[in-house]
Amino acid sequence: MSIVKEMRERHTITPVPERSGLGATVLIGCAAFAIGALAIAGWKMWPAGKAPQAAVATVNQPAPASTTPAAAAPIFSGKRLGEAEQAPLLATCVADENFGGFGDVKNPQAAYALMKTVGAGLRIATLIGAETGNGAQLIDNWRIIAECVYRQNSWTLCNPDNRVLAIESAGAFVRGAAAVLADPPKGRGGPMVVREYAQARDRILDALRTRVRNGYLVADDFGAVQPPEIKAVLTQTKTVANGCTKQ
Repeated sequence: MSIVKEMRERHTITPVPERSGLGATVLIGCAAFAIGALAIAGWKMWPAGKAPQAAVATVNQPAPASTTPAAAAPIFSGKRLGEAEQAPLLATCVADENFGGFGDVKNPQAAYALMKTVGAGLRIATLIGAETGNGAQLIDNWRIIAECVYRQNSWTLCNPDNRVLAIESAGAFVRGAAAVLADPPKGRGGPMVVREYAQARDRILDALRTRVRNGYLVADDFGAVQPPEIKAVLTQTKTVANGCTKQ
């Protein structure tokens, strides 16, 4: 056989196993690469896939029940409201040296009844547009009574008659003070009256707030018709105790 022919045969026959070996190697390499890629991808995805489940499980777990018992609401029973004219504190408060213009202070029940009658008449006259004056003495008498009542120990309001006196005197003075502050008196004394009435109103409202918090007075004791300042105290103050249970 000639050298040329032998070389041609070698050239024709030899590449076959080389292509076969290369193809198998490529296939094996591709398969290995694919398996490795899948393994790596699965490994990377594993924690990311599990984390949300753990988070969801944590979120969905019910909150542990509190072991602290809720504070019991104070209970009020019995007669809470009496008659202001029969209040034991009335004689003490009407005896103030600045109280005047409404009868004999030696008869506090009659003086108080006259104040309520005059006050009701003034409110009716105002509604129909009649001239009433400013009722300065009446408003000042309500201030004297209200400040006197709220200066006393809180337990005095456990008496139903004293409790009504506290409610009526505070409402009457705060209502009258609002009218004076809206239309201050003329003259030199005007600023002093405004200052005194504003300070007295604030003292009474602060004392009222304390007594409502401690249950000597509660919102249900008050009628529907109250000055806005008193309504605000009743709305914003939470009663947390019944002080009269200790008496």
